[in-house]
Amino acid sequence: MSRRRRSDAPRRHEFVVSAVVVASFATFWVIAALVNDSPVVGIQYAVSATAAATVALPWVFAARLLWRAWWSRTGVRLSTMDGPARLLTAAATVLPDHRRVWGTAMTAELAQVVDRRARWRFAASCTRTAVWTPRAGRLPVVGVGLLIAGAMIVLGLTVRAMLPAMGSFAVCFSVLVGALALATAVRSPGLRRPAPGLWLAVAGLVAVGGCIAATAYAVSEHPGLVMPWATAGYLALALTFCLWIALAAPRAVAPARLARPVALGAAVVLGAGVLAEARLSSEGLLASFFLLPLAVVFVASAAVTVVGRSFRAGVQTAVWVTMLGVLTVFAVGLLEALRRFQIDAALILDAEAGTTFDENLVSLTFMLAVLPLWWLPFGVLGAAFGREMVSSGAPAGSGRGSCAPAP
Repeated sequence: MSRRRRSDAPRRHEFVVSAVVVASFATFWVIAALVNDSPVVGIQYAVSATAAATVALPWVFAARLLWRAWWSRTGVRLSTMDGPARLLTAAATVLPDHRRVWGTAMTAELAQVVDRRARWRFAASCTRTAVWTPRAGRLPVVGVGLLIAGAMIVLGLTVRAMLPAMGSFAVCFSVLVGALALATAVRSPGLRRPAPGLWLAVAGLVAVGGCIAATAYAVSEHPGLVMPWATAGYLALALTFCLWIALAAPRAVAPARLARPVALGAAVVLGAGVLAEARLSSEGLLASFFLLPLAVVFVASAAVTVVGRSFRAGVQTAVWVTMLGVLTVFAVGLLEALRRFQIDAALILDAEAGTTFDENLVSLTFMLAVLPLWWLPFGVLGAAFGREMVSSGAPAGSGRGSCAPAP
């Protein structure tokens, strides 16, 4: 590849990244319009398209920033490799910390293989070993995983028998968590300290448990409420994903030490903000869900980036503030929705009256998907803003004053 073509590659890649983001949101909008059962007029198409474009725009900038950061650290190196070397490098990145030396050794050994077909066979074999690493003493760990999976399924069936309205959620959640426990046990050599740190892991567990408890309490207060399977399935999937992040987060999102108290504090601020707005105002909270958190996520990510002098730490902060904040907002919002519905039968998001309470549960569950899509890119933008502040404040040519290389 010529030097000019190599220098133009990042720009072409950024254009492709932007196109993928736009195409993804456009596809989602088309699918949502096709599956909508209610009658839709032309103005509603325009409004929904505008909403999708509003969410997509910050993601275009955030995706380009993330791609540029990844390219400056990893992409340039990968661009000089052939296919087998890229495959082996990708496999080595998913290895746990105690297996990183093995990945480095296999990468060095691949450099000694000249024949292209032999290189592919070697890289494929190493990738298979990285995904399914042979370990002595695997059986006890897998046995523990099987016990946890079985216990979760029994627990789900028990909850279904005791609280039938939560039955669909209990079955979905217990099966997903059981499968997650078994998969983690297969990959893990034994019990280890959670990668995000003990306090963040506990906070994640408490947040997920709070969401389940709030849902169970709201359902028990409305005996006639039936949770649709689609709502129950998505709620179970979202909470299981958050549980996985809290207990077994990959290295890419395991937060720096500085980001941990910031993420906890920001989640508390978001929950308190929703609670205060719900108690002080009789209007819907939809604007609060979308506007107030942007400042919190942006400022938290920018502050960690400036203090820690690391763009990566700022992005990690955005991930954890978003996850803990969304769970906190869901639990607090559902409890406040129950209180408000008992007073005036109004929905928590738009204060519309004359509806059933299950619409609160469905809409708040839907927020578990929408809010991260809306909050997270502003966290990335905050991290980029913090990096620019550090770079602009550094003396020219000063190595100690410059911002740490972005991942």
